Amino acid sequence: MKSRCNDRKGLAAVEAALCLPLLIIIWLGSYEMVHALGLKQQGQLLCSTAANRVIESSVDFETIESDVVTMSESIGIIDCVVDVQRLDSEVVESVVTIDFSKNSVFGSIFRTGNVTSSFYSFREE
Repeated sequence: MKSRCNDRKGLAAVEAALCLPLLIIIWLGSYEMVHALGLKQQGQLLCSTAANRVIESSVDFETIESDVVTMSESIGIIDCVVDVQRLDSEVVESVVTIDFSKNSVFGSIFRTGNVTSSFYSFREE
């Protein structure tokens, strides 16, 4: 007669039922982390592009800001805010702000309304 302690039927199903929700949460979290880091890198690129456009051209700041917003929309960033300003005669500052909640698929699960800002400042030579 078999002992019930040695019966292994259904053990894999129980382990899967316990581990699968944890694995899904880890997968979604890592997906969001990679997505957030990508958004931050894209924000930094847009920010330095805006600042470089100030140096390279004589176009007014509003045109540069709208061009960078258009560029951000073309790479898939929704609701990006660009602010370029001259601090003094030599220093230019650009700030790009991206709202994570509008650019993230599962953002409302892990964080609500977080915003990342990239800041780029340089001195003209």
